[in-house]
Amino acid sequence: PVPENPISMAADNIHFSGNEPSLPFQNTIIFKLSDNGNVILEEEYYSIGGGFIQRKGETMPEPTEVPHKYRNMNEFRRLMRGTDLSLAELVLQNEEVMGGEKREDILAGVDHIINTMCDSVDNGLRSDGVLPGPIGLLRKAGILFKNSKQCNHESERALARLNAFAMAAAEENAAGRRVVTAPTSGSAGVIPGIIYMLRNYFDMSDSSLRDGLLAAALIGSIAKHNASIAGAEVGCQGEIGVASAMAAGLVAYAKGCSVKRVENAAEIALEHHLGLTCDPIDGYVQVPCIERNAVGAVTAFNAYILASAGDPARQKISFDEVVEAMLQTGRDMSSRYKETAKGGLAVCAVCC
Repeated sequence: PVPENPISMAADNIHFSGNEPSLPFQNTIIFKLSDNGNVILEEEYYSIGGGFIQRKGETMPEPTEVPHKYRNMNEFRRLMRGTDLSLAELVLQNEEVMGGEKREDILAGVDHIINTMCDSVDNGLRSDGVLPGPIGLLRKAGILFKNSKQCNHESERALARLNAFAMAAAEENAAGRRVVTAPTSGSAGVIPGIIYMLRNYFDMSDSSLRDGLLAAALIGSIAKHNASIAGAEVGCQGEIGVASAMAAGLVAYAKGCSVKRVENAAEIALEHHLGLTCDPIDGYVQVPCIERNAVGAVTAFNAYILASAGDPARQKISFDEVVEAMLQTGRDMSSRYKETAKGGLAVCAVCC
């Protein structure tokens, strides 16, 4: 029977349970339709990361055959040497086949993503007030950007601005507004913060930003397919860590660095997020998530500096090795630190 007021009774019919080891994915929701206690319909869905949903028993489509096959960064670099194609060209040729779209439509879509990211930063900088939820968290991005003008040195102003840009987009996500999963909603401020800075303060051309985002897509896809981008699987190293790696590679490629330096930048950024837990207070993507986006953006830019100003021949660790380390670290991490709000800051801080 349908209750008189289904909305008011919704909370009574949603049951949160701890991690079930038998479930294939940490983030699982089960819908049950009952009649006098008898289940007449049941469906099980999984959040598998990056905004993708899978239903239990659903047959996933076979992967599309692409002209340039690779499993990791090492194989991608080998492809580049064998084909004499650029990073962006290889990614685009594969995308044309996978999406079945014309190149001009793909590039228009990339431009749309860039513009949407910048819009989310703009909206976040203009907004103020308390974010939704029981924490009562006040927005900080607009105030931080305003106060950045009072910093004594340009280097301080630049860092303050970058922090503000990343937090602005992250706060938009926390407010339920429009963002781009990059690669997830929880890490939706890192790449937009970097792109906004490059476009507005580095006078970066749209074509360079577009190429940079293609490099970021390459890095994110390798991390996802060889490890995970889901906080529920590997902790926040898979969200902020991968976002920071993508952003570092984006800056490096957009500024004309070699693919080896692009890889080094991504590796450095991800390496220094290894072991990062996912411990949101009250389960809301606010504390520590919003500031974590800012820190991830700053780490990304610093990783780019380390890679671009350093000697690639002296870099000992590859991106593929760090992705493997992230996967193993995530497997060893306690479930309390994987988006369950049962460990870390989630239980050690009182924000309500």
